[in-house]
Amino acid sequence: EYIIGGASEKFITLMGDYLKEYLAEKNKKNINVKYIGSANEIDLYKEYSGLYGNQEYRFMEDLPSGVSHMLIRNGSVSFYSFLNPPLVYMVKSPVIAENYKQFFMMLWKRAESK
Repeated sequence: EYIIGGASEKFITLMGDYLKEYLAEKNKKNINVKYIGSANEIDLYKEYSGLYGNQEYRFMEDLPSGVSHMLIRNGSVSFYSFLNPPLVYMVKSPVIAENYKQFFMMLWKRAESK
């Protein structure tokens, strides 16, 4: 999974008590996660850093915080908006997913590990 974030606080609030179980399940299923977040999310991820060997985090000073995330998986791209109610829009297309993955990797190279 490739995630362009910026709304982690809202995602954490939405997941509540299920967050650690959700992350542990991804780890158990060996789902590798690369997450690009905004600079103000660094402290949120310090508590998860090292707990799940399948997850890598990088941050960008100029990535805006907001109410949405983008999740790229094999064959699909999902757009999450953490509004009330939360909404998810999914595009199922291997071609589009690969294109967004290339975009993600460009950002990943620019982002910094903290």
